[in-house]
Amino acid sequence: MSMLKSLNPTCFILLAAVFVVILYYVSKFLKNKPQNFMLYLVLLALAAFTFYKRAEVKKFVRNYCFRSQNTQMDYFYDTDPNNNTFIKANLSPRQFFLLDRILMDEKASNGLKLSNLRIQELSRNDNDVIEAYERWRKCKNMNRSYHRVVYPDERIMLKSRRR
Repeated sequence: MSMLKSLNPTCFILLAAVFVVILYYVSKFLKNKPQNFMLYLVLLALAAFTFYKRAEVKKFVRNYCFRSQNTQMDYFYDTDPNNNTFIKANLSPRQFFLLDRILMDEKASNGLKLSNLRIQELSRNDNDVIEAYERWRKCKNMNRSYHRVVYPDERIMLKSRRR
């Protein structure tokens, strides 16, 4: 039930419509050729499983259909070089934790860019985290983040100023 509560209404309607269409075609197929139905069902399940693994449909569904848990955590990073405002990076809470580790290590080194090996160590080779860090660095280097660079230990001060 908790999964249904976290679905966006539009995604829920879309999934319900797809389910109704699938039920319609399955019922038509059962009337026409009931002897081949189990074979097609097994092949469809196998195809769905391989597509699910290869195309990472689960990541698409998680990002599109489920509400982001990051909105409740107040994680702000200026990661877009094309705008001057804070945007929320599209990362999971675990990935935000890894990004926090990288940013705190950078702050400990007086804002100097970390080596690629150190970044990979801290991010545990997560490409999304490395990409978010690189975008963050690009903003910082282009001076678009002037007075907007938020390290993890500065979030509390930012929250108190917002209210």
